[in-house]
Amino acid sequence: MKNLSELEQAYLALALDTEGWVGFTGQGKKTIKPKVTVEIYNASRELVERLHQMAGVGRLYTKKADRWRKKPLYRLQIAKRNDVEQLLSQIVEWSIVKKELITFILEYLKERKKRKRYDPLTSKELEILRECGFPSSTPIP
Repeated sequence: MKNLSELEQAYLALALDTEGWVGFTGQGKKTIKPKVTVEIYNASRELVERLHQMAGVGRLYTKKADRWRKKPLYRLQIAKRNDVEQLLSQIVEWSIVKKELITFILEYLKERKKRKRYDPLTSKELEILRECGFPSSTPIP
């Protein structure tokens, strides 16, 4: 991922705060297999393509219009761990609404980086996941 200018950092932080989602995916029925994902949704294809161009990472998806949604919905998804970590570390200072969540996620990624990919979650990682909204009833792998 490229280094973003201050304007790009602020713009992406605003888009994530207002039109986006950042969190953990990969919760199975029996275990937690957390993967951090950043997604930004909008009905404007041009806007989502511009955000994709600014970030320089991620993939674009389209959800077709249906009887509930009159227009197609466009989504930028960033799911590669290094890309997510670099993006969030660059925009955390500009974020207002999701700043606390981004800080938790960056702390989780820092903890997780110290160990192998498939090692079981530590109690600290599990605590961070709970703070970010993973249900407490989910068993640890």
